Amino acid sequence: LGPATMPRTWAWAAGGTRFEQHRAVSAWTGANIVSLLTGESPLRHGVHTRGQEIPRAWHKPLDELRRAGYAVAGLQGFMIVAGFHATGIEVDTRLGPFDWLAARAKDGRPFFLWHHYLETHLPYHPDPAYMPDWETLLPPGDEAARARIAAVMREPAIPAGGVDFRESDVPAIRALYEANFRAFDDWFMRLIAHLHSTGLDRNTIVVLTADHGEEHLDHGARVGHASTTRDGHLHEELVHVPMVLHLPPDIALI
Repeated sequence: LGPATMPRTWAWAAGGTRFEQHRAVSAWTGANIVSLLTGESPLRHGVHTRGQEIPRAWHKPLDELRRAGYAVAGLQGFMIVAGFHATGIEVDTRLGPFDWLAARAKDGRPFFLWHHYLETHLPYHPDPAYMPDWETLLPPGDEAARARIAAVMREPAIPAGGVDFRESDVPAIRALYEANFRAFDDWFMRLIAHLHSTGLDRNTIVVLTADHGEEHLDHGARVGHASTTRDGHLHEELVHVPMVLHLPPDIALI
C-alpha cells in the first residue's frame, strides 16, 4: 500500500490513523481473520490449518453486537468454511457490499460488515483496463518465462517447486500484482463514495487491513503465501500488512 499503487486510498488513509508497524499473526487467511474477528491470538483460538474452528461456547465480540441488534454479516461464499463458523459472522451471499450497505442506510440498523477483497490474490490476472504490458518486462526471446508468468496469471495456488521461477520473472510478476492494487484503489474509492452518498459515512468506522502479504521470490523461488505455496514462513513480505482506522467526524480515537 503506497502512493504509487493506491494513490487515492493513500490519501484517504491520511485522514485516519495508519498503523505503520502492524503485523499479521500468520501467513495465511484463516488464522489471521479469526484473530481479527475475535481479538484472540492463534495460540489461544487454535485455528492453525483448514478444518479447525474456535470453541463454539466462547463468548465472541460479534455475538455481543448481534445481541445488541446489529446486523453482523459477511457476503462471500468462502466465508462458510469451518474456520469462521463460530466467529459470530452470519454469511449472506444474496447481496454485494454496495446493495447490502444501501439496505442498512435505508433500515437504519447498526451493522458490522466484513468484506474480503479477493482480486489481489493469486491468480494475478487484472481486468483489461489495468493489465500491464508485462511481456516487455521479460528477457527477450525467453519463451519459458512466458509460460512461468502464464501460471501466475492462471493458477490460484503455485506450490513451492511447482514452477521453476527465475529472478528475471519478478518485474512482470510485480507489475501484474500491483495492477490489481490499482484496480482496488478504484473499487475502494467507489465504496467510500457510496458511504458518503448514503449518509453512512457520518457514523461508520472503516477499518482497512489485510490478512497476509505475498512473496515474489523474496526468500526462495516462491510466489504467493502459505496457502498457495504450501511452504509458509513469517518473513516481513507476508506479515507486515496495512492497518488503517478511519473514524467518523464526531468520534475521537482515545
